[in-house]
Amino acid sequence: MRGKRSLNHRPRKTKVGKVSTRMNAKTALRQYIRHTLAQASTEQKTAWSAALVQRLTCHPRFMAAKTVLLYHALPDEPSLAEVLTLWHKRKTLLLPKVIGEALTLHPYTGSESMAAGAFGIEEPTTTEWTALEQIDLIIVPARAYDKQGHRLGRGRGYYDRFLSLPDVRHAYTIGLAFPPQMVDAVPTEPHDQPLDEILTLNASL
Repeated sequence: MRGKRSLNHRPRKTKVGKVSTRMNAKTALRQYIRHTLAQASTEQKTAWSAALVQRLTCHPRFMAAKTVLLYHALPDEPSLAEVLTLWHKRKTLLLPKVIGEALTLHPYTGSESMAAGAFGIEEPTTTEWTALEQIDLIIVPARAYDKQGHRLGRGRGYYDRFLSLPDVRHAYTIGLAFPPQMVDAVPTEPHDQPLDEILTLNASL
């Protein structure tokens, strides 16, 4: 006859259980951020984007950089359209393109070099840029950030895989955060790549 289990007994969390818990936490946070950003008007997000672009383009790392990897923003991300327009003739500006499970990089040479790509995001049609070691600065999009530099992406791992490449580990990484995107702590996993700095409307973290 089996003895009765103590009322204080709690089953141990297995490794699989811990991973599942983190994944659930990430999913919940993504949903929360998506819902919160949906409450902000287009005008509010445009104003936030303008303020963040001002902070970015005055940042010493941006001013010193010769080659910068940016991104073409989704509607709920800080827009970098102004940076692309004003700076593509003064610096080498790169944009990512989704190919399978990886990102390839391509120079931005003007709006005529863009076409609709994966996930409805405009992507460049220029020749692939392979000199990854020449990238000085990477602006990394995310769903959420925390003060420790951790970011929550959209769940596909494109940037975590890219940032782990040996040829880009030297590059300085910055995230641009709308106010609702800053949280106390982002759930993390060993493969997640923290950023060097987060720019908010009023601070550098």
